[in-house]
Amino acid sequence: MDREPISWLQAEPGRVVAEREAMADRAPDMEWFEPGENGFQSGGFEGYGPEWPIDRTRPEKLHELTDGKRLRLRVEFLQGFPAQPPRLVPLDPEPEVAERLNEAVHVNSDGSLCMIRHPSQWRTADLAIHLVEKASGWFIEYLAVHKKLISEMSKSGLFVSTDLDQRIEVL
Repeated sequence: MDREPISWLQAEPGRVVAEREAMADRAPDMEWFEPGENGFQSGGFEGYGPEWPIDRTRPEKLHELTDGKRLRLRVEFLQGFPAQPPRLVPLDPEPEVAERLNEAVHVNSDGSLCMIRHPSQWRTADLAIHLVEKASGWFIEYLAVHKKLISEMSKSGLFVSTDLDQRIEVL
């Protein structure tokens, strides 16, 4: 007797609530989509990440770097979630094809973001909002590279290093 696979949404209804509540709190411009909606197979979010996702003072001149824009992002939950992290795809800006597979830009060959350096860094208790916040930091660094404010993105991101904060302030 073959059984139909159970989706993570059915298996973990409490997790669905936690994911949606955390996203609404930290990235309220991310809209939830049920499986089958907007091309999502196992549910997900699409919208804008937070402007400054870091728990330290926002640089006053951040707006000049970003031109008032925020990362537009797609968060795709895969069938293996939560054992497998969600896939994050930047929609605006969309990394150029030449940037894919470039470890320094943190973009995978399929255009998704590489927010986890090693699979062991994702724990099943982690929420997607943590990756969305990292992706919003990626966006700031990505713009800083393209505007030649920095020569390359950091390996650890804005959450660890304050170097870019200081460079933004001299814009």
